[in-house]
Amino acid sequence: EEDHKAVLFEALRQASEDALSEAGAAFNRGYEKAHQLLASVEAAKQVEIEKLQQERTKIMVQLTEAKMLAATKNQEMHELAAMMVQLERHTGESLEASSEELRAATTEQRAERDARVKSDEIRAQLQHTLQEVLTASPPNSGASLGPHR
Repeated sequence: EEDHKAVLFEALRQASEDALSEAGAAFNRGYEKAHQLLASVEAAKQVEIEKLQQERTKIMVQLTEAKMLAATKNQEMHELAAMMVQLERHTGESLEASSEELRAATTEQRAERDARVKSDEIRAQLQHTLQEVLTASPPNSGASLGPHR
């Protein structure tokens, strides 16, 4: 019976040693798998971080470009506004000058027309007077309008 107990005790010790060894090996395998999984999660996380950083950089570049474009457009708008003010001033002066020129031309045209009318009136009056003189004096009466010889 003592031998039997010793054999059983030895078998139990061996079984528990084997179980403990197997449990340790399983723990080590689990720990190694967990460690590998953690490492792959870290790698994936790092890849994702790099992608996000690249996307952020791309967005910042686009934002900077948009700000530069907005500044350029803003500058163009200011230049356009200044040009419009200058154009309004020039147009105002131009209109004023054009108005003066138009008045002068109109006055000149009126003066020319008045001179023509006056000239026509004088010509008509002279022709009328000449007609009267010619009808009042008989032909070959000695009255002559031409030069004397």
